[in-house]
Amino acid sequence: MPHAVTRRRVTDTSRSSGRVELAHFLRSRRERLRPEDVGLPAGSRRRTPGLRREELARLADVGVSWYTWLEQGRDIHVSEPLLERLVVALRLTPTERLHLFALAEKLQAASPEFARLWHEHDVVETPSLLKVLILPELGPIEFENVTLTYSEPDGRELRVSFYAPHPGPHLERTRALFPRT
Repeated sequence: MPHAVTRRRVTDTSRSSGRVELAHFLRSRRERLRPEDVGLPAGSRRRTPGLRREELARLADVGVSWYTWLEQGRDIHVSEPLLERLVVALRLTPTERLHLFALAEKLQAASPEFARLWHEHDVVETPSLLKVLILPELGPIEFENVTLTYSEPDGRELRVSFYAPHPGPHLERTRALFPRT
């Protein structure tokens, strides 16, 4: 009788959980869009709310298989330009865009409370601020600062701040400050 072979897939759990969170966020944003919101005919009855994956892929000019795999949390390559196309197709607000690009895995691991809040995907618009960092060797770098706040009824607050360099020379100076290895 042949021996059964069990194959185990070794994964990095933090990357895996990050993919799952990205998939949940994308699905939640796709489900809130109706076909008529993006200029498509309402069509026949739908089994699930929102746009179909195929419709979103077409709007974002990405492959249907690629988007399906992304929304399933598979380990695929996701580049900034592809995410930007999804931002436009999903009609994300600037705050939701930051949420999409944020690296929340470390926060989730450090705080079960943050992980719970992150999983809810409740994102609200908050005023952004401009921060300027002046470095003698690079010059000024302007950052847009957005702080997301969650308040408990007892007055406790959880605040998460995101800093994103403005496009153009500010982004280039930031890249010079933090070169990739």
